[in-house]
Amino acid sequence: MFFLCFFRSVPPVFTKFPMNQTIPKGQTASFLCSATGDPLPLIKWFKSQDSISNDSHFSVLPNGTLLINNVSEQDSGWFTCLAMNDAGTKEERAYLLVSGMDKIGYK
Repeated sequence: MFFLCFFRSVPPVFTKFPMNQTIPKGQTASFLCSATGDPLPLIKWFKSQDSISNDSHFSVLPNGTLLINNVSEQDSGWFTCLAMNDAGTKEERAYLLVSGMDKIGYK
């Protein structure tokens, strides 16, 4: 006797997704992003079309959250969270607007 097993991949489904936000210059912006699926989706972040890697300015946490440290006006723009696995790819976008006020309220 033998058993025939079929494994069906499940495409990504977002459980948390990024939201548009306005952050004062010098603060830290935080975008949530997580997804379920089978296999568990890989989360990647992009600013415009450029892939984001961990460095002193950008941090992608293990739970998929993107942190942008010490934001400046150049950080304003669209951020895309991409969730991908063998069954497919999904994306969610959010806009970051950095206001001209710094941490203590002065320009």
